Amino acid sequence: MTFDRLTGRLNAGNAEHAHELKSFQKIYAIELRGILNLIAPVAAGIIYDMAERAVGRSMPREGHEWNDLVQQ
Repeated sequence: MTFDRLTGRLNAGNAEHAHELKSFQKIYAIELRGILNLIAPVAAGIIYDMAERAVGRSMPREGHEWNDLVQQ
């Protein structure tokens, strides 16, 4: 994706959600939540790898248990 297209998408999204953007604190919380949603699976994977090494057993990275770990 080119920067021009990305800029257009971001600006369109900002305009679409402008009614939600009432304060810096709210914007910050929204952005933080978005970032955490992106990195949660990576962080969960790291923790999962450490746990597998500690207990010596492997578990699938899908399903209810995996989703709970990602959410935590």
